Amino acid sequence: MTQPGENGDGFQGKIGQNVRKSRTEIEENILRLLYEWWVQGRQLTRDMVCEKMEMTRRKLAYYITSMTDHGYLEKTAGQEILLLTDFGKEQGADCHCRHQSITHFIQMTCGLDEEDAAENACRMEHVISGDVIEGIYHFLRTGEIYDSVVRNMDFHTRYAVGRYTFSMAIYQMDRRYPRVLAEDDPVFAKGDVIDEKPSQTPEEDDQNPGGDQGNEDNNKPSGDVQTPGTGAGQNQNTQNSQNAAQTPDAGAQKASLRTGATYTAGGNTYQAASAGTVALTAAANKKSVNVPATVNINGVTAKVTAIGNNAFKKARKKLTKVTIGANVTSIGKKAFAGCKKLKKITVKTKQLNSVGAKALKGISKNAVIKVPKKNKKVYTKLLKNKGQVKSVKIR
Repeated sequence: MTQPGENGDGFQGKIGQNVRKSRTEIEENILRLLYEWWVQGRQLTRDMVCEKMEMTRRKLAYYITSMTDHGYLEKTAGQEILLLTDFGKEQGADCHCRHQSITHFIQMTCGLDEEDAAENACRMEHVISGDVIEGIYHFLRTGEIYDSVVRNMDFHTRYAVGRYTFSMAIYQMDRRYPRVLAEDDPVFAKGDVIDEKPSQTPEEDDQNPGGDQGNEDNNKPSGDVQTPGTGAGQNQNTQNSQNAAQTPDAGAQKASLRTGATYTAGGNTYQAASAGTVALTAAANKKSVNVPATVNINGVTAKVTAIGNNAFKKARKKLTKVTIGANVTSIGKKAFAGCKKLKKITVKTKQLNSVGAKALKGISKNAVIKVPKKNKKVYTKLLKNKGQVKSVKIR
């Protein structure tokens, strides 16, 4: 079976990381860069662009020709200095505003640092529609939001098994903006309860076709939520759950982790990715750190499936040795960046399919990365150019 990335097509085995940058994206990134330099009063030279964009002069020449044909640049006949046209300045300003607004939006809503937010914005800004970018502008200016309509919601994607208390807001489809708060609507149920139970397989459904009598709605793992006053004859109403409690009620049937919550175990900090999986987000400040295959948190045995961005930042002055457990599938950006004393990395996982940019930047020049024999070819490609010097060996 071919492993992710083995056939050289750039596939990383993870949704969101498989689409290569198009020529249009690169061209618009160059245009934004030139516009920002022009605003700063800097001279626009080919060498500056090559250095910033990390491309050869030959490759840049292709994009300069394309940008000239599109009316962004003046015809310079191979000259070193690049000149933006009025149209190029106008379009460059639009690229700049898109990039800045989306970067700001990502930082506000996702908690990423500026560098990571900007990198994500670089991909998004080229494909979202004008209506979406206007909506982002409006949100950043006013903080006002629309209510969302999501049909056939599968609550398992958001909540672990347990019992949750909601306040439900009912609103008409033609009253989406400004939104109607729950208390302002005549049809309002406060304290509705949803029992979120494990998903049943089709075979289990066949064995128990009737379910629990009297609790059919509460046992639904997905779909429309029933609340008082939302039965037949009111199908124009849409329900919007607000202020969902972030922890299950005391009557939860089974111990589980809350998605997005952080926990500490063995000196390491983890964030729950689901009810049974976690990511290492901050390693203990030790010389030797073991990223386990599983970790026990509040009575739950969870698989450690990821190492987050900058996960070893606190340990970078001490860390000399690290072991990566058997369930890890991804390593985040700059995970080991700055760990100058790190000389030995033992990779036990055979499921690794994603390694973030600069994950190994600044580790010891004498470092050795030991990987499973059967995965050496794939992992050598996967770990290539992640910030480490050429003397770092993969065995």
